[in-house]
Amino acid sequence: MSADCSRGPVAARRQHRGNVIWNAAIGLLVSVFVIGIAGCSDQPPGAGDKQSTSLPADMPSAQPAGVSEAMASIQERAKERGVTLNNVWYEADDPAVVAFVPQAPNGDLAGFTADVTSVAASAHGFAVRIKNVKRSTGASKAIQSRLAADTGYWAELGITITAHGINTDGDTVIADVLDAKDLDDVRRQMIARYGQGIDVQNVSGRAQPASRPSH
Repeated sequence: MSADCSRGPVAARRQHRGNVIWNAAIGLLVSVFVIGIAGCSDQPPGAGDKQSTSLPADMPSAQPAGVSEAMASIQERAKERGVTLNNVWYEADDPAVVAFVPQAPNGDLAGFTADVTSVAASAHGFAVRIKNVKRSTGASKAIQSRLAADTGYWAELGITITAHGINTDGDTVIADVLDAKDLDDVRRQMIARYGQGIDVQNVSGRAQPASRPSH
């Protein structure tokens, strides 16, 4: 009996195509598996890319070198001289370390002034100076406490206080008033009740009474 050779090449071609398709399918599955493993990495995107996490070498720092040291020195000198400061602040717009000194300060103000001059002489890229302010932070906190206790009183007058805090100088309480129609009138009423150590600003939106952190 003779073999049927006419089907041999066809069967071989079909088997070859089947092997190619099978091998391709296996290759695709392996690729998907590898990609899936890469996608499930515990590292956040860009964690392995130094360029995505580093800053340009020429980007300026937030403040000149020596600012923190100057601020610490001012605070230490004030403590040594017995001078109570409202605040020590770095002003970026006009680069300067500023010591806020209330009127009629206690301690050796003349000595402290000389100390500030000395610190300023060694500063580079920023100034160091004293700013005289109207009242102490302690006096401002006393006004703020009164205001916090009076929110119900002001609400009865149609004035909703949503927040209050003390400014950077430490000498003025700032009250946020919700949608005041006549802000100047509200200011006059509050000054009449608490004195000159308070100011107001208008805010819009739903009332959410709260107290801003004080300095």
